[in-house]
Amino acid sequence: VGGGGAGKMSTREASRMMVDAVLTPMQDFRAHLGLQRWGCLALVALLEVRPDDESMVATIVASGGISALLGAMSLMKDDEDVQAAGCGVLGNSQIFDPSIVRLNGTASIVAVLSAMDAFPR
Repeated sequence: VGGGGAGKMSTREASRMMVDAVLTPMQDFRAHLGLQRWGCLALVALLEVRPDDESMVATIVASGGISALLGAMSLMKDDEDVQAAGCGVLGNSQIFDPSIVRLNGTASIVAVLSAMDAFPR
């Protein structure tokens, strides 16, 4: 953004830019295991770095993040880090706030239970 009085970026705009930087490659390269893995870790990191940013969860969901996350979890069932990151995002308390998010509850529940079964500790 150029100088000369340009306004600051809103929290929502910043969230959108960060989430898009993670999700666009995940969605474009669904079969690339390394990219999917790092994308999952980045999504959970965004929620950890900005825990009070309600727009972050809404942006992840609106941008197709839950679908990308569930796809990666399904693709890499034996990767404990991916499963933990997925559970970290799906377990975020804001995910279940109906004013922010509407999820395919069955797919999310199956993914979390599968991860818990595969990695019981």
